[in-house]
Amino acid sequence: MRCYLIPLLAALGLNLAFTMADEPKTPRAEETVKSNRVEKNKSTLPPAEREKIALAFVKEHHRELATLLEQLKAMRPEEYSRAIAELFQVSQSLEVLKKNNPPQYEVGLEFWKAKSKAELLAAKLISSPSPELESQLRLALENQLDLEIRKQELLEEQLKARLSQIEKTVKRLKDNRDRQIDNRLLELQKKVRRARRQDGGTSAPAKPERAKKESKA
Repeated sequence: MRCYLIPLLAALGLNLAFTMADEPKTPRAEETVKSNRVEKNKSTLPPAEREKIALAFVKEHHRELATLLEQLKAMRPEEYSRAIAELFQVSQSLEVLKKNNPPQYEVGLEFWKAKSKAELLAAKLISSPSPELESQLRLALENQLDLEIRKQELLEEQLKARLSQIEKTVKRLKDNRDRQIDNRLLELQKKVRRARRQDGGTSAPAKPERAKKESKA
């Protein structure tokens, strides 16, 4: 990749990393807690380690961008540092998605690659406009849009599945309402009896209301 792409990308106001803010997330609560813990641990890594992770991610998934980053490091160190920080966050967001939601991870990764490719093609068109590049850019944008549609369709499918589970849970609770109440009452009564035994039985049991009235009479 030629050095001219670096100032052109800056002129376009393009982000070398492309954040994952628009990625749909549907992990369960316990998975979210675990994922947040992983992200927090990774965020405490020294800058050199975060750079290593970010570069490994880019080299694996977008080699052309990796080449551009090498040039950016020598020409514009501050912009390079910002790009590395953002790419590190992208890699970690995708890593969490891979653990919690593999189908969304696959689509999310391909979407990131497609968007990145389209942005670089747009930068090339500034200095070297040609019908061939425009055709490549259109194909890249078509791919990007198709992946975005697939992301939303997949999210819709997952939300429908989740809603179906919720509806089944609500029905089960309604259909077994009295039994649920009885079971919970019995469980609490057991806890009370255990607590009383541990307390040595010092507290006298409360008298039934009817017994109270008879003793007063």
